[in-house]
Amino acid sequence: MPVSFSERAVFKVIVMRYINNISHYDMTEEVETSVAKQSTVTPEEYRALAEFRYGLRKFLRFSEAAAREHGITPQQHQLLLAIKGMAGRDYATVSELAERLQLLQHSVVGIIDRSEQAGLVFRRAHEGDLRVTEVHLTPLGEDILEALTVAHRDELQRSRDFLVLLSQVLKTDGEKGES
Repeated sequence: MPVSFSERAVFKVIVMRYINNISHYDMTEEVETSVAKQSTVTPEEYRALAEFRYGLRKFLRFSEAAAREHGITPQQHQLLLAIKGMAGRDYATVSELAERLQLLQHSVVGIIDRSEQAGLVFRRAHEGDLRVTEVHLTPLGEDILEALTVAHRDELQRSRDFLVLLSQVLKTDGEKGES
């Protein structure tokens, strides 16, 4: 007896749910086993992680506010910095930017579109491979990025005590004796 299209679709949904439930179950079991094995976390390690998260969040909040004060979004700032930070060249590809920003390619294209409209970046086809798009900074993008980088450098200097404390807390027992 032939199976109809709708029956196959229902069957496929059931199989996918089953597979997802099995992989979720396996993952949960691994996490529980891992947590049980790692009962040696010290209060200092919890404190260090909490301090790290707090310091990181404070820095990110500063960074987001600084970007907005310079008339761009935090995502545009990250885009500009990722382009400028590419080793050995003055552009980045869309796929490199997606990796650096930890976003899907189509999301990065949206940020690039808005940044291009704002005059921060421009696109150019790669000379060796026309399938690849290079994203470059404009002079305006360079100027805004430089001002933001100076502000971030100053903020990191102010956070220096926090960073030193964090590095001391994270040292292993053997490293602590060497200081």
